[in-house]
Amino acid sequence: MDLFRNKSTEVFNCDAVSICYDSAVTDSCIPCIEAIRPWRLTASKVVEELFGVTKENAWDDLLDLRGLLVQGSDWEEILECFLACRRKLEEDHYLPFYRLRKILAAHLQLEHDGVSLESLLRQRDFSFRKWQRKALRTGKVAGIREGVAAGLTSGI
Repeated sequence: MDLFRNKSTEVFNCDAVSICYDSAVTDSCIPCIEAIRPWRLTASKVVEELFGVTKENAWDDLLDLRGLLVQGSDWEEILECFLACRRKLEEDHYLPFYRLRKILAAHLQLEHDGVSLESLLRQRDFSFRKWQRKALRTGKVAGIREGVAAGLTSGI
């Protein structure tokens, strides 16, 4: 039995589940199922809608954002990628970025007292990493995590 005869990985995506079969490890396919949160799918679909109305030179950034929204785990990276795309494209595509901003604000929380992510995302040229460094200089923890923000509804 040759364990490494097929080193390819097949990936199947549907609306609710991402299944990957890695046949490089064993002869039999072992599925690894990871549920994707509905809000992440909604956000990724908003990004997908942008492909039809943006120039090709923006597609790499949109692909990065979509991939991070679906399977990313570093919330700071996801937020910075969103902000970078927003800076480049929001002027011509305000509504999709408004929707994305609302989705992110409803499902991500700052680990910081007295400031909401929604209020920070309203700032046009906001940079999470710059804001985070400024908060750390004042001795405050400034992280981000997944969780429904208090007082916000998810009916977006």
